[in-house]
Amino acid sequence: MGLSFKNSPLVEIIAEMRWDLPWVNQSSIQDIGSVVPMPSTLANQHEEFYMRFGSNIAAAGFQRIERLVPPNFFQLPYQPVYRFRHNAEERGARIYQLGAGFFSVNATPPYKSWAEFKPLVSAGIDALLKSRSADESSVPFRSISLRYIDAFNNELTDERSIAEFMDVLGFQIKIPDAIGLHTSDLAKIQPLLQLTVPVAIGQLNISIADGMVNNESAIIMDTIVSNTAEIGCSREEIMAVFEQTHSLIHSMFVDLTKPLHEHMQPEETGQC
Repeated sequence: MGLSFKNSPLVEIIAEMRWDLPWVNQSSIQDIGSVVPMPSTLANQHEEFYMRFGSNIAAAGFQRIERLVPPNFFQLPYQPVYRFRHNAEERGARIYQLGAGFFSVNATPPYKSWAEFKPLVSAGIDALLKSRSADESSVPFRSISLRYIDAFNNELTDERSIAEFMDVLGFQIKIPDAIGLHTSDLAKIQPLLQLTVPVAIGQLNISIADGMVNNESAIIMDTIVSNTAEIGCSREEIMAVFEQTHSLIHSMFVDLTKPLHEHMQPEETGQC
């Protein structure tokens, strides 16, 4: 049996895929100033790719199309150019985003379980693989990641400070005397946590910081698990990676937040 939460802190879940582009030097990606925009000679080719995807995903009801980059503007690699929304969207958003070397599936609450989100991801992968050009169809995916953004409001934190909240989760922060001797109020210190953790599948990144959601103060926990090995061009292989990333995040999140479960109202589900 899986576990979900009636009073979940989830703000957004994002499944993302990236693949190499022949005109991009991968070593330059970390240096924003050296990233080369898409050559104009390739613009039409990618526009056809975007339109093929739009046609393929329209059959699933995603016919509301928004272009994020104006026509004739330079397109940067690994940035969304088009957004595709579902026609019947009422509560919560279900979005596909597509760009050069970039694809993502985004969803916002109401979100009940991975079992609800997984078919959305699978359908998007199908449409993506069918839409790739012949010379790109066998290019493997160099990055597959799953991201959860959670916002813990005062109800969930019992109005704890971020330092107290981190302590409840098990992150112990000790201020050195060299700093503590000079502070006027230790209780008002606002820590920011950022961790990069090697895991079996690749890498876990987690950050915890004060923030705002819908004009309300909250403590934001941003969790990303990504693979570090190239993945082949089959839906089954890609979905297997997403299953692994989800399993890791779900297990970690449930264990971390045990002290908060009374407020989060856990409920058993058929699947996680």
